[in-house]
Order: sequence, then structure tokens, then C-alpha cells
Amino acid sequence: MISKKTISAIEVCLAIADMQDAGPVTGASLSDRLKLSISHLETILKQLKQSRLIASSRGPGGGYTMAQKLDHTSLW
Repeated sequence: MISKKTISAIEVCLAIADMQDAGPVTGASLSDRLKLSISHLETILKQLKQSRLIASSRGPGGGYTMAQKLDHTSLW
């Protein structure tokens, strides 16, 4: 059985992949889109960064992107 946190992590990756064409995706926009609290989202984002599925950048214009090209990324 897949946990709710794992399902949320998959949804986060899919949202980032879908939204990153316009630039890095902010935590606030992910929170709004997925209806997740910022604290819960940050926990998921931290684990995804540690797993090297996503990358982050700080400062103005910063946010989250997929760490690799989408055609080289698998959640399997």
C-alpha cells in the first residue's frame, strides 16, 4: 500500500514538472495548487531534494524545478 505522503510527493513532482516551463515553481504556488500546508509541503520537498528528484534555487525568481530533464526522470 502506498502512503498518503508518497502520493503527495508524486503529486508535487508532477506539479513541478507541469509548471516549470514558466520558470522555477514557488512553494506558495505548489501549496495553493495541491491544497497542502506549507509545513507539510516543505517536509516533502526536503525529501525530494535529498533524493535528487528536484532542485531548488533561492532568491528572487527562485523556486523548485525537476533535477533532470523530464525524459530522463522516472518515479518508478
